Amino acid sequence: MSTEGADPTQRKVELSAGGEGNGDDKPGADASEDETRVSNTTVKSERPEGGAAARAAQTESASKGAGLLRFLAETVVELRKISWPDRQQVIRETASVILLVCLITVAVLCFDWAVAKAVFEPLDHFARSVGGGVGSQH
Repeated sequence: MSTEGADPTQRKVELSAGGEGNGDDKPGADASEDETRVSNTTVKSERPEGGAAARAAQTESASKGAGLLRFLAETVVELRKISWPDRQQVIRETASVILLVCLITVAVLCFDWAVAKAVFEPLDHFARSVGGGVGSQH
């Protein structure tokens, strides 16, 4: 890499890939054997000092923005694939959920009442008979 000219923001870049080529371009040659050379390319940097960090920050924020846009676009595509239920199906399923919640509430209420009658009433009766219990005053 060499810098030419009076402008410090321009530099000449020479890139080469592969080994020293002898100019023999054989048909059907493997791509790894081909020599690639780019020369006399002028790259203009934004700032002579600290430009790489600024470019990296811009590239990172641009890639985040592009990633967000890609995510949103893919989300819209997936939402279009959903088979949404019709109004009647929503009403039926909502009614069944409400009915099941009511049935479970009644079942828990019955269980609570049964436990209170079977366990806590005899305990309270026993406690009163020995001088304690709920509502006893000392």
